[in-house]
Amino acid sequence: MAGYRIPSDYQNDKPLAVHNWNTSSSGPIHCGLAYVAHHRHLNAKERIRGSIANLIQSEPIQGPLMNGFKLVTIATFTPDSILYGWLRHGKRYSTEEIKTFTRYCFCPYEYWPADGGESFLELIGYGSSALQAGFPLPEVSDVADFSSYLYALWTSDVPLTESPVAGVDLVNRNCHVGRGGLWDWLGVAAGSVPPVVAAFPSAVGPGLLPSWRWRIEPAIAYFLTYYYYILNVQETDAYYSKSAYVLAKELKDSSLAGVRFDELYQKFDPNNFLDAIHDLGNFSYKSPNLPTELAEYMVTYGTSENYSFLRWLLHGAGAHGGLFAVPYSPDFFNNIINIGESPTTTIPVETTPDGDSVAVPQIRLQTKIQNMLDRLFVSGGRPEDIFRTLWGAKSDVNVDKPDFLGVWQTYIDPMNVVSTAVGANGAESSSIGQMAGRVDKFSNFGNRKIDYYASQPGTVIFVTFLVPSASYSQGLHPDLFCDDFIGDFNPELNGIGFQSVPRWRYTMMPNSFEMENNPFLDDGVSRTGSDPNMSVVGDTVAWDWLRTDYPRLHGEFAQNGNMQFWVLARHFTEAYTFEGTPAYDEEIVPVGYELSDNFSTYVNPMAWQYMFVDRSYLKANFTYSFYADLTVTSEVSKNWMPYLGR
Repeated sequence: MAGYRIPSDYQNDKPLAVHNWNTSSSGPIHCGLAYVAHHRHLNAKERIRGSIANLIQSEPIQGPLMNGFKLVTIATFTPDSILYGWLRHGKRYSTEEIKTFTRYCFCPYEYWPADGGESFLELIGYGSSALQAGFPLPEVSDVADFSSYLYALWTSDVPLTESPVAGVDLVNRNCHVGRGGLWDWLGVAAGSVPPVVAAFPSAVGPGLLPSWRWRIEPAIAYFLTYYYYILNVQETDAYYSKSAYVLAKELKDSSLAGVRFDELYQKFDPNNFLDAIHDLGNFSYKSPNLPTELAEYMVTYGTSENYSFLRWLLHGAGAHGGLFAVPYSPDFFNNIINIGESPTTTIPVETTPDGDSVAVPQIRLQTKIQNMLDRLFVSGGRPEDIFRTLWGAKSDVNVDKPDFLGVWQTYIDPMNVVSTAVGANGAESSSIGQMAGRVDKFSNFGNRKIDYYASQPGTVIFVTFLVPSASYSQGLHPDLFCDDFIGDFNPELNGIGFQSVPRWRYTMMPNSFEMENNPFLDDGVSRTGSDPNMSVVGDTVAWDWLRTDYPRLHGEFAQNGNMQFWVLARHFTEAYTFEGTPAYDEEIVPVGYELSDNFSTYVNPMAWQYMFVDRSYLKANFTYSFYADLTVTSEVSKNWMPYLGR
């Protein structure tokens, strides 16, 4: 007899019922950031079916828009076993043990500084005593003043210039959930404050805040969906948005207009995040009785990578923070930009009395090895990608990768608006025939269905993002560069591998105004500039410019043209004032300006706000609505009335 068999009358065979999970989710979104449109937890044996729809709208655009956007929504299922190792290793547990198994939770309150003077992010890495110290609130006797302080928390996402309560210099944006950030979209009420702040005791530890301990499975599902299905594997680093509070404090600017790419985003290595998740899974593999707080594990067993993971979750508690940057759609500029060099194999040269020689069989062998290294170079480095590029094999989906449920894409063609009457609004006026634009697009994707059966507990998540279809004006036309005939393509050079990508492909602008002998900076200081023809951005497939083409802009549509808001012009080199304000609408003169280069394939949402009137980080300018027509087949009874018995 092959083992013990559960009798049929012991098996759990309950009747199933279909429940309506129709819902909607709405909010302002930035172009270029990934948002959690919707998520739900599924139990084992549950089946989810249905369809989705999207509505994307925008604030009025200053002029008609000749380009468009692409709205993409991705759905995945992430099993809980990714985070909880005890679910997958097959070890037997007693009933009493299983009753004590706990989940990982996250509490941002635990990271507040004790003195209120430093950013809560600066505490990461200070040691366990500082991390677990909590935040001792000062005694406040005037309830009216403290109420006004709480009201200020609810009505703003940037630091207060003065505290409404005299002598109380709290970390005024760290003690409430910011609007439009990661935890807001995951389902923590925007503007909510810890209960201890509302009750204003003198000191309370984080263990007394059960409503501020949040399960992290949806956040893990969000990251893994991004890691496996969205990020550009050809770039080592990825990016997430900083919270408005931290950004305003760093820049000492509460307006947050014209923020540069390197200022807006926090750079991180996504592999470090994945390692942190694996550490959590391995820890729960050994001990399913987890610490009360995620932070307790991170402090006791954490590494620098785990602190980076916590820093992301903390940014997500602030306004517009913790959201991952998405790359542009692949095109001439975004296909393969692998920062680095393709690995090379060398051929040994033999020195003989007749001179140096190379054996032909050795060339053949090394050529094969070089081909293998080139395949590894373009694979992206993941094992399943290596299997695909070297063997042409599709690896099975394993427990460390979310199941892919589908992708929905729609192209957003902005609408042109023409004024039919003369109007005036204060100092501004409009004339008959004046043109403007706006985005207004609804799509149900042809009612395309999803149908997924969950064999184990996990999270279904829908991640959506808006990507511009960019045009280009800064680069040099490739046909204008080569000045000799031998540099042209010929058939013998087919398939030679990779070539370096020169900076002139992206921009002919200098990377600094402060060049030597600059007449605008004639102060006797020796300065050096950079020839864009001599700088390299990365590697790409050789002769790729002969295989494709790209949209070009000229005249007033080009860089800093006065009609640039008619098109989606992508800037690789941008000019800013020393205060950080973008110089789109001003005449560029070297004095008082600095340049910033950005050759990353990731979208900077602030670089696409020049078409709107309000260009602040706190003003997303796009509004998004997600509609889910879903049903779940579950063992939960269809009856709403409880069974009362006799």
